[in-house]
Amino acid sequence: MTEVSTTMRSAYLAGPMRGIDDYNFPAFRRVVAWLRDLGWDMFSPHERDEDDDDAIRRHAEARASGDFSEALPFAYYMKFDLYQVCERDAVFCLPGWEKSTGARLETMAAVSVDHPVFEVVNGDGSALAAEEIEKGDTSKWKLASVDPEYVGAVFAIESIKLDPLKLILGGDPEHELSEDCWCGPTVVTVQPGEGVFKQDIEAVADMLGWTPTEEQEAMIAEGLANGTIIEYALPVDSAGRKSVPLTTGVLDYFPAALAEVAKVSKAGNDKHNPGEPLHHARAKSTDHADSLLRHLVDRGKIDADTGQRHSAEIAWRSLAMLQQELEDEGLAPLPRGARLGGGES
Repeated sequence: MTEVSTTMRSAYLAGPMRGIDDYNFPAFRRVVAWLRDLGWDMFSPHERDEDDDDAIRRHAEARASGDFSEALPFAYYMKFDLYQVCERDAVFCLPGWEKSTGARLETMAAVSVDHPVFEVVNGDGSALAAEEIEKGDTSKWKLASVDPEYVGAVFAIESIKLDPLKLILGGDPEHELSEDCWCGPTVVTVQPGEGVFKQDIEAVADMLGWTPTEEQEAMIAEGLANGTIIEYALPVDSAGRKSVPLTTGVLDYFPAALAEVAKVSKAGNDKHNPGEPLHHARAKSTDHADSLLRHLVDRGKIDADTGQRHSAEIAWRSLAMLQQELEDEGLAPLPRGARLGGGES
């Protein structure tokens, strides 16, 4: 019997429903029974639907017509299901969850509240096929952890592919999405129509989690006009992530040095942006190369003005300069800790 070594005891079962015969209820029933046999306290949305008069009526109509592509409005189900996602310890996913709007939203909600996500797979880690769920040997199943970064990438990329006209691109049928978006930074490429519209900018800003300033709106508009919007600073595919060993290649190399750089950030923010959350205010200081050399002259000493090590300020300026280069070359997005206006941090 497959076991997960954890103190977690409850979970939500997510998976595709619409467009699948009988809304995929047989698969939900079999997997939730297997999980309960393993001792999990499970919530499965199919069971809630089977106890809901409105859902029962709509599902009966679908079974009579053989058309399972429609159900009650999406928001009707989410108001129940997202609550359960937050109440449970984890989310478990059926195969094909990436193609389900509801499952993508549920897994993203789980990641957002720091709940782990797992997928039901074969013992060798390969994906379960539909027929294996129906007739397969459950003793050979296991729960495989899903990387939160992958959940985020699926939520962004697959949602755009599912309905680019509504979700991102403002309804222009000339917009298309590139398929080559899994190398290096994750890039969504669009081919704009005659122009960039206000709703395009607002939709992209919402996708990036921004309340955009005028400068950011201009940057998004330029990105759309050029055909490129960058969402992630790091690769989202497995091979790409392994090629960027942030912990073993940076943190484990320079832990004390990075701590000093963090002190520089905090000291700058406390001085120039008192009372505000820690952030890099880009407009205040951009002369990184000149500042770097000034600090280099006094390397090994303490900066009398800031109380920080000159060598730490050299490192801070070097990182700021490199980050700006990557952004200018279209290889990185604006970081979540950056603001285009305000004081220096």
